[in-house]
Amino acid sequence: MRSLITSSFDWFKGLVSSRRGITGQDLATVSDGRVFTGSQALGLKLIDEVGNKKQAIAWLEREKGVPKDLPVRDWKPSGDGNFGLFSAAAGVAGAIGLSDVAAVLRSLANSGQQPVLDGLLAVWHP
Repeated sequence: MRSLITSSFDWFKGLVSSRRGITGQDLATVSDGRVFTGSQALGLKLIDEVGNKKQAIAWLEREKGVPKDLPVRDWKPSGDGNFGLFSAAAGVAGAIGLSDVAAVLRSLANSGQQPVLDGLLAVWHP
């Protein structure tokens, strides 16, 4: 499990490095697990601008050539709206091309049989 997590994290850091032009100590600073505010993320080159939905759409038009009339849809979670362990695992499985595994995990997530995390020590109860 540790190997899978490390490999996925290294892949993600590589994407951040190549797409945002962040390397060395700067990459280490932004990849240590901290959460940043919008203005902090801007200063760290993790984002391009801070703004609202209207400004984001204008940025997409200006910087990425996205057509102005392209519909914008609000994301709504599937199932009961909980983002539990099975939902997270289904998302990862789908992202790496394991669609059959993702489908099984999504059905478990929607079955109400979510694992329970207890206290400071997270213990998975199958």
